[in-house]
Amino acid sequence: MKQKLETRQTEEAQRTSSVTVNTYAIILGQAQVVKSVTTSDALNANGNRYGATEHGYNHSVTTVIYSFNSKGQLTDAKGWTVGTSMAKVKTQSEQETGTGGTRNR
Repeated sequence: MKQKLETRQTEEAQRTSSVTVNTYAIILGQAQVVKSVTTSDALNANGNRYGATEHGYNHSVTTVIYSFNSKGQLTDAKGWTVGTSMAKVKTQSEQETGTGGTRNR
């Protein structure tokens, strides 16, 4: 006996909220960004941030440090991102029982 498992997907655009905080220093009389930190969070359909255990949760923090020489010239930029996300997946038993989808025989 063959079984066919159908799955249905609903697609919705995922929105993101981002906030950037720049730290400035006066270098040779001019304001220069020496550090930039951007925090991003995924938003649900209501415009609220997802909880850390909810499917769709995504949070990241990107940091960039800028270096200048004695002439005020940019000499280096180093950056990194730290992030976490949550995505729920179906187990084999959920697929076999049709949880979340329809099962035709």
